Amino acid sequence: MILTKSTLILLLATLSLAEPSPSSANLRPLRPHDPLAEAISSSLKRNDAGNTTTTNSSTDGADRVLRYSLQQKQFNGTAATTARRRRQQHKARRRDAMFESDEEARLVRREKWNWKHLEDYRGYLYFMEIEIGDPPQLVGLTPDTGSFETWVNPNCANAASAYLCAKNGMYHPEQSELAVTQNERFDFGYGSGWVNGLYYEDRIYFRNEDVGIRQKFGLATDSSYAVSGILGLGYGIGYTINYANVLDSLVKFDLINAPIYSVSLGGQGQGTSEIVFGGVNQARYSGYLQAVPIWPSVYEQAQDWVHYRVNVSSMGYTTPFGKKTSFFNPGTSSDLNVLVDTGVTYTVLPPAMVDAIAEQFGAKWDVGEYTVDCAMRDQPGTFDFGFNNDKLIIRVRYFDFILKIQEGRCTFGLQQGTDSDAILGNTFLRGAYVVYDQSTHALWMENYDECGSQVAAVGRSAGDVGRTRGLC
Repeated sequence: MILTKSTLILLLATLSLAEPSPSSANLRPLRPHDPLAEAISSSLKRNDAGNTTTTNSSTDGADRVLRYSLQQKQFNGTAATTARRRRQQHKARRRDAMFESDEEARLVRREKWNWKHLEDYRGYLYFMEIEIGDPPQLVGLTPDTGSFETWVNPNCANAASAYLCAKNGMYHPEQSELAVTQNERFDFGYGSGWVNGLYYEDRIYFRNEDVGIRQKFGLATDSSYAVSGILGLGYGIGYTINYANVLDSLVKFDLINAPIYSVSLGGQGQGTSEIVFGGVNQARYSGYLQAVPIWPSVYEQAQDWVHYRVNVSSMGYTTPFGKKTSFFNPGTSSDLNVLVDTGVTYTVLPPAMVDAIAEQFGAKWDVGEYTVDCAMRDQPGTFDFGFNNDKLIIRVRYFDFILKIQEGRCTFGLQQGTDSDAILGNTFLRGAYVVYDQSTHALWMENYDECGSQVAAVGRSAGDVGRTRGLC
């Protein structure tokens, strides 16, 4: 299996995440000397004329936060692959899982903070709804930290699940008074499918129907396998593409202070998963977040392919009896470079490493994935990931690392990749609180916890993420 770019993809009876590999001849990225000064800061405090309106909340930096809760749900499905690549934005709402009651999407507001609900399809897939156009049209997307762009409208006739694809809704530009075609095509290839279409520009809504941003995004004319479009949250203008992506636009229109957002998926089927744009939830971790530098640096990565890559210094597990076992550590091997990606279901490692780990857990290869005894999920062990020469250890519970596909069938949270393409996907992220910070080019991490809710804005000064103390 070739693992490159990915977008979450779902099979009908089987939920399947495939990791796609994007390519686009139309993207001519610019590389600024200073990412904030040239690509972002030049747009700060500047309102687009035309059809875009700015937020009606306070313009004080402390108030520039958009919070989206990713409600976790259960469903019946199997299998997984991995895929991704897109770009877009947020006025998300809540959607119930594929095989449960369909709850009407709604915007939830609390004081100054906004948040939206993302469905967790038993740990395989996270959906988020946005509104596009005037009048607004609801569309379900997969938020993806490994993608740069956004596209909508997969071809449901060619989707892995026509049913789920239809539930995610469609955007009809002819029904929007603000839609403008860009007369520019896109064509992306993936490990499990492809998509092509035309770029459009329209208004994407955040806080209410009166507040939004004007945004460029892709409208698919044909696709294979995909059941939803993608909300790309990766590096945008100045690094990978030649226009402002959604995160860039949030800064441009003063909705957040800096290109920063935090992700907490939380326990599988438990608690609340969320994304906070421009802020952190201090009640999702304890102590202070630690900065894990993006490596290679954004200037040393491929010019049109800049990602949130970091080094893992060790990997191992702790048994229910407290015995610790390492697969590699700083004293025996070099660091493993990985992509930290919400767009991938599993943690993807080199084949030899996956085989060795699977053997120790008695996992069996079956139809493209490793299966394990479901009883193992309830044991109090952890999978342990070290960063910064093991100054930070993220511990993921067995319960969150092993996926229960259906009664009596559970899959191991690992998949084979290549020797040069490792990914920490959702099976890792459920144990971590991660802040993606483009202003300092670092991922700030700590172990996930939950003790209420307290959202704080960040990005008013460089590195203030690390000075915002967790309350748990």
